[in-house]
Amino acid sequence: MNKVKRTLRALTLGVAVGALTLIAPTTAQAAPEADEPKGGIGALDGCAPDEWYTCGKLTNTSGIRVKYTLDWANKEGASAWIYPGETKGGYGVDVDGFYVGSCGLYTDYGYLRANSGWYKINNYTHIDIYGSWC
Repeated sequence: MNKVKRTLRALTLGVAVGALTLIAPTTAQAAPEADEPKGGIGALDGCAPDEWYTCGKLTNTSGIRVKYTLDWANKEGASAWIYPGETKGGYGVDVDGFYVGSCGLYTDYGYLRANSGWYKINNYTHIDIYGSWC
């Protein structure tokens, strides 16, 4: 089943990229921001560009930056930082998880102790990070 899903995702991505190339072959792409995950990973995983509610989302109201990922299978390769006051996810961007490093975090999951690692955010889920233990 996973192989079928991966094949369908690859075909969908190929068709979408091909369609974009046909529509605007001379349009230059903007360079990704330094704090955004690379390659648009996760854009087709679980939500469409016009859907804000089916994506995994993350809001950071703590006082520290927190690492997040758009690709659960390649957490470090698709990770970036969410800073205080920011929300990531929705409208085609599916946040798959966040990392609890040297500071414990108060979240919708409860208190997550320091250095406890990666936490998964499922589709249709919006997680708030309320504070930190730093």
